Amino acid sequence: MEIYPLLDTFYFELAFTYTHQGNQVEALDAVTRALALNPKVETYYVVKGSILDDLGFSEAALRTYRELLEVQPESYLGHLNMGITLERAGRYDEAEQAYLQAMAAQPEHPSPYFHIARLCGIRGFNYDEQDYLERFVELSEDGPRKEEARKRLEEMNETEIQLDPDAPHMDVEMMALLGRAVWRSETHRETFPDARGYELTFEEEQDVITSTIELWRGKKSEDPSIEDGY
Repeated sequence: MEIYPLLDTFYFELAFTYTHQGNQVEALDAVTRALALNPKVETYYVVKGSILDDLGFSEAALRTYRELLEVQPESYLGHLNMGITLERAGRYDEAEQAYLQAMAAQPEHPSPYFHIARLCGIRGFNYDEQDYLERFVELSEDGPRKEEARKRLEEMNETEIQLDPDAPHMDVEMMALLGRAVWRSETHRETFPDARGYELTFEEEQDVITSTIELWRGKKSEDPSIEDGY
């Protein structure tokens, strides 16, 4: 049987084997050879970029993904893996754009929604995080990531209110806490449709407090000696 030692698939399989053995340096050399022989295979770029990123060479990894996108501008894997590398490097705005491009390339693939949801969670964009997680759960099959997404959604939707039973004016405190819960779960997003996450503003705090004033005034009129006002 005749052997072709320069066959690109041979080097790619060799790179794959080295990767599973934990020999990233040899894997990088092998996949680089595969790419030199056939620079049109999407998977070769992705594996090379992933190895470079794992070795700590994020800029080289990004160059590899850019080279892929020059060959295949609509490469879903190119955009997705570029986003992962950018996120690891703390370049969150760029990572978000890369994930969005991956979504545009394959709108029905669940992975970009999971990654961008996680990124939004890191940045405090909890409205976006929730929207993307819901879309991920809708598109993905059952598995560990889907279960993780469901648990996170349950956590985000939880509206449990904790009260101190020994508080001197528990009813006033309850009114304030309920006011904040309503703001967070309903009113805030309707009032600020462009908001990416929930942060209590001065105006919201003022609105919550206003709802408790009449209750407090009633208690004060019943007992003028009260000093520990809300």
